[in-house]
Amino acid sequence: AVRFHATRFARDKSTIPSNFTMKLRKHLRSRRLESITQLGMDRVIDFQFGSGEAAHHLILELYAKGNVILTDHEYNVMTLLRSYNDDKKEIAIMANHPYPLKAAAELPSEAPTRASIEKVVKDVGEEKRKLKELINRAFPYGPTLIENCIIVAGLQQNQIVDASLLTDPKLDVLVEELGRMHAWVDSLVNPEQTLTPSGLVTLKPASKDDPEGTQVYS
Repeated sequence: AVRFHATRFARDKSTIPSNFTMKLRKHLRSRRLESITQLGMDRVIDFQFGSGEAAHHLILELYAKGNVILTDHEYNVMTLLRSYNDDKKEIAIMANHPYPLKAAAELPSEAPTRASIEKVVKDVGEEKRKLKELINRAFPYGPTLIENCIIVAGLQQNQIVDASLLTDPKLDVLVEELGRMHAWVDSLVNPEQTLTPSGLVTLKPASKDDPEGTQVYS
């Protein structure tokens, strides 16, 4: 998954709430939503309900099979939809364990350079790897942004990476686009930045004065 939505859709549900639902109602129903933040660069959203020691966090994981996790103010897991282990990161997501905040991928301090990309390409050796997969594994910006940079550079996201890429002038364009993307993401993470992304679509819901609703493209 790559996004979540507010909705008024009335989904069919059991007349008897699950234990997970009852737990959420017990701890969140009387608390105000204080903030919505992203954990690092990962597809993980933190909804904070309440404040101080009375706060609870509802964590939405949008990768793999997805997950919804309820924690207390110290991020100790109280209940969750799915328990699992990640052996590569050496973490366990389960009840009565602390949620691993430090495992969230952070934005690199510097944008990818030609030298860093050349190193990634050379490290592949004889192994056959696709360009998008290779860049996505090396730099934690997410597949959607990486794909956009590759397309703008005029390269093929599914092309097999080999030494010929190092002499392709399009590699310089890819480095430039990755730099632009890094600056934009940095502007989202750091409020003091003032970069404004382009290509946004704003939807104004229908009203009595405007029954069709309007869309503004910028």
